[in-house]
Amino acid sequence: MDASTHLVPGGREKTLDGLRGLAAVMVAVAHWFNANIPAPIPPAVGGGGAVAVQIFFVISGYIITTLLLKEERDEGQISIAAFYVRRFFRIVPPLMVYLIALMLLRVSFMGAGLFYLDVRSVAAAGLFVCNTDWLTTCQWHAGHTWSLAVEEQFYILWPLALALVPKRWRVPLLAVFIAWMLTRFLIAPVRNMSNSQSFACIAAGAVYALSPEVKALVKRLGRPLPWVAAVAALIIQMTYAPPEWQAANPALLPVIIFAARDLAWVRAALLFAPIQWLGACSYSLYLWQQLFLGRSASYVDGPPPLILLPLVVAASWLFVERPAIRAGQRLSRYIKGQP
Repeated sequence: MDASTHLVPGGREKTLDGLRGLAAVMVAVAHWFNANIPAPIPPAVGGGGAVAVQIFFVISGYIITTLLLKEERDEGQISIAAFYVRRFFRIVPPLMVYLIALMLLRVSFMGAGLFYLDVRSVAAAGLFVCNTDWLTTCQWHAGHTWSLAVEEQFYILWPLALALVPKRWRVPLLAVFIAWMLTRFLIAPVRNMSNSQSFACIAAGAVYALSPEVKALVKRLGRPLPWVAAVAALIIQMTYAPPEWQAANPALLPVIIFAARDLAWVRAALLFAPIQWLGACSYSLYLWQQLFLGRSASYVDGPPPLILLPLVVAASWLFVERPAIRAGQRLSRYIKGQP
């Protein structure tokens, strides 16, 4: 099934927006439990937060690859420079506003501030290296940018590979890459996300975008019983199973994510207006929830009022995120010589 089947005016896939909204809420809930429940948080909550990030990765790999393939089909080639420009304006301006806010709110040499934060954590977040434990350790308020680091590191090379590798070798290349990443993960499995598992999830989304055979398989599984079975397997895996079982997620998640589009009752839930709004601003929500949902000990006098989070997210989405995306699209068209 072609991706355009699920598009609405504006080129967005509404069911994927709904899934991103749910994923952002799952991350925030896991962080709230971590900050407010003294005992170890329930495995389903902690595992749900990790799976939520994996959902973001799979959707990202699919959407980026789908858009690049559409550009190749419509224009005859992929403009790497235009892609990097769009990606920069999509990710960096909201992140920079958040990091500047961290610098303004941290306890400075003058002694005033909301929390203590090492400047090196902010710098590492801005350089997209918070996923490199061997290089740096990012403190809580910047630590969640590890997932942005994973994506940006993947997208440094993937558009180049897509432009240079012959079409018949693209899926095999990704299959080898996923196998390599999951082998690395199985050698040293962890309960929470690892770089290897994260890269495999992005690549799994890209495989779905590229392979008609994988799309046909997922289409056949787009029925209630197989879909519920896949969800149940994921819940069991993230709640009770040893970490090694997480190696199945790059296969389970594309089925759960993309087969959901063919289930009317799931699609109806994902199209619920508040979930759609959360999906549209999920990036800003992911960025800013970290400021409000740390443990009390990480603040000087406790976290800021949670009621401010929706206001900050809406402001980031309306006044930073959307204008930056439009600017990136205009500059991208200019680079490609388009009006």
